Amino acid sequence: MTDTLDWRARRWATTHQRIYDTAIALFQELGFDAVNVGQIARGAEVSVPTFYAHYPSKEHLVMQLPPRRRSAPSSPRCRPTSRCGNA
Repeated sequence: MTDTLDWRARRWATTHQRIYDTAIALFQELGFDAVNVGQIARGAEVSVPTFYAHYPSKEHLVMQLPPRRRSAPSSPRCRPTSRCGNA
């Protein structure tokens, strides 16, 4: 089972990087506004739904977002022993 998960993770990472690399190349060649998601998907040899499975929009390809941790809560929580901003 672990081998299957590792293979899927590697495949996902490879596809993710290929989409990114293709998009950046197209943005450099044609300009950001001239490129649409269909062109990026076609160049990366994926479907448009696959593009959206990896990136919510083409803007997300160039935005510098902090990495998301799946286990992190959606909002900060205080522990009973922490001060959480209250003196």
